[in-house]
Amino acid sequence: MKNIHWFMCVLILTFSQVAHADPQLLELVGTDLPIGAIDPYSEGSTDNGLTWGETYSVGTHPFADLPGVTGWVNVYPCQGNEFEDLLGVEITDPGAQCGQGVGPQGSGLETVSWIRIRFYMPYNFTNTSMNLQMNADNQGDVYLNDEFLATIEGQTQVDGNFTPSVISQHLKPGLNTIKLKLTDWGGLVAFQYHISLSFDAISGATLVPAAAGPEGPAGPQGPAGNDGADGADGADGADGADGAQGLAGADGADGADGADGADGADGADGAQGPAGADGAAGAQGPAGADGAAGAQGPAGADGADGAQGPQGPAGNDGSDGADGNTGPQGYTGPQGPTGDTGPQGPQGIQGNQGSQGATGPQGEGLMSGSLLFLPESEPAPAGYTRLGSYKQELKNKKSKKSNKSGKSNKSKNLNITIIVYQRD
Repeated sequence: MKNIHWFMCVLILTFSQVAHADPQLLELVGTDLPIGAIDPYSEGSTDNGLTWGETYSVGTHPFADLPGVTGWVNVYPCQGNEFEDLLGVEITDPGAQCGQGVGPQGSGLETVSWIRIRFYMPYNFTNTSMNLQMNADNQGDVYLNDEFLATIEGQTQVDGNFTPSVISQHLKPGLNTIKLKLTDWGGLVAFQYHISLSFDAISGATLVPAAAGPEGPAGPQGPAGNDGADGADGADGADGADGAQGLAGADGADGADGADGADGADGADGAQGPAGADGAAGAQGPAGADGAAGAQGPAGADGADGAQGPQGPAGNDGSDGADGNTGPQGYTGPQGPTGDTGPQGPQGIQGNQGSQGATGPQGEGLMSGSLLFLPESEPAPAGYTRLGSYKQELKNKKSKKSNKSGKSNKSKNLNITIIVYQRD
């Protein structure tokens, strides 16, 4: 009975652990503290991680803040644009006193400092989600447990993967460390961070205080605890399954015959039997008389057009038609450009007066502005200016001529070009 109670006790403890795994949250903000305060979460190093010390809340910064964060943090007690640092010391060398680089980027004159944040995770955490945001002036390289995550400039990620799912992959039970390598190549120097870590576990994460020493060695395991008290009796178990059926008993003695029962009702008619085979075909009868002619059916659709027949022989020439009316006069064409006047020749020697010539023929007698129509081959008389031209088809009224075969040939019409002139 004691063994049974011990088994029940183990079950109760196991279920108790699962039931008490609660949602946990670790949230770190760097920083919302007043200017001059020491950041309780982060530690700074100016010798590449050999020694670690305090970091300071150095106030506001020209860059935009992360959501929910109002101040900036630096390993040094200043950002580089003050007359004296937060400790009241006059600033004469911003590079040595504030970590300010002299740049430009890649010149080898940058300054480098390191910031770290450490915390312990429980050994039974599940369902982890981590959101890590950082803001760096000028550049920050982010590492989780010495695994590179991303490079940021200001709030802009320029390399790596900074997503919560990738960050949570590098978390481990026990000590975890987030590091930021801060590089400055001129101007102010500072950084911001906002870390939210959520998970399910029996206990939460534990932050390592800033500027604490290195982790000490693990202590020896403590002695085993005493056995716990017996647990309460468990509830009754469910009913078992039915047992197998027993053997059949021996047959009893035959009873006396009973009285005859009444006649039963007639049974229903049976189903019809299958049809018999077809008989042999009889002899063919005489042909019947022709029936009356049926009514005429509707006309069928028109058939497709037949192929074109061959061309017939040429007919005889018809008689000449009557002359058509004279067509309307065509439009007058535009006047051509006047040619350039040639140079005046030298005046010749005055000749002797000749004898009076014969009287010339009488002129055409057209007044100024009248139009003169001439064939293209005829020159215009003096005193006329050419206006344009048009083509005119003239009917040839000569009689038909017969060729040797006796057939007549029609004479062709005449096409001429008419030149239009105007009297000056």
